[in-house]
Amino acid sequence: MEKSRGGSLIKKHYLKFLAALIFFIIVGIAVGFLFTTTDCGTDKQCFNDLAPDCKQAKVKTLVGYNTYQIESNGISFKDFKFNECKITVKVLSVETSDIETYNLFKDTNMICRIPKGEVKEFTEFKDILKYCHGTLKEALFEKIIKEMYNRIVRNLEGIAVQASKVVGQVGFS
Repeated sequence: MEKSRGGSLIKKHYLKFLAALIFFIIVGIAVGFLFTTTDCGTDKQCFNDLAPDCKQAKVKTLVGYNTYQIESNGISFKDFKFNECKITVKVLSVETSDIETYNLFKDTNMICRIPKGEVKEFTEFKDILKYCHGTLKEALFEKIIKEMYNRIVRNLEGIAVQASKVVGQVGFS
């Protein structure tokens, strides 16, 4: 009778082990499906179809001469706001002969928390920039400010020439 009792004890432990193993396999598969990131390659439409629903996806895109990786990381849990999608954008490569621009953009990134339904084109910086923060956003604004300054200076030169012509025509010279 002692053998049968020991055999049933082993059988109970075996069944518990088997149940735990099956449970962990099921949980592992579920977690795998929940946290799988779809690699859209360079297909912006693929990414823009998934990102508005906070589905995890990533895309590489060329803007100007720079290559960026845009990644939808699912729902943003910051401050318990479950209606926001977390998007990260990082510079993969900077292609420019201007060392200042290269240094401005290399190794930069930004994190965006975008309310669901607010944006349709997640691959367009002009659409997402107001929801972002980070070194890439700062670099983009710095580049915009420098470009605006250069244009203003170039135009001021033309305006000064025109003004001196007008002044000369009215006899103030």
